[in-house]
Order: sequence, then C-alpha cells, then structure tokens
Amino acid sequence: MDIKIRAYKKEDEIGWVRCRSLSFLDTAYYDNVLRGK
Repeated sequence: MDIKIRAYKKEDEIGWVRCRSLSFLDTAYYDNVLRGK
C-alpha cells in the first residue's frame, strides 16, 4: 500500500468531518471532540 501525502483541499472537508466524527462516537474521547479546525 502506497501512502501519498498532499496538501489539504477544500473538497476534503466533508470526508474529514465524517471520518473524525465516526472515529470518536464509540470512544471515551467523545466529549473531547474539537469543534473548530
């Protein structure tokens, strides 16, 4: 598996928010979700 690091793009925002939200829903860190970028 190759990993490519690139600059953030505006169209990445929705995917980033979904991924971040889902990753915290089932953890003890749910109350520590940052609400800003």
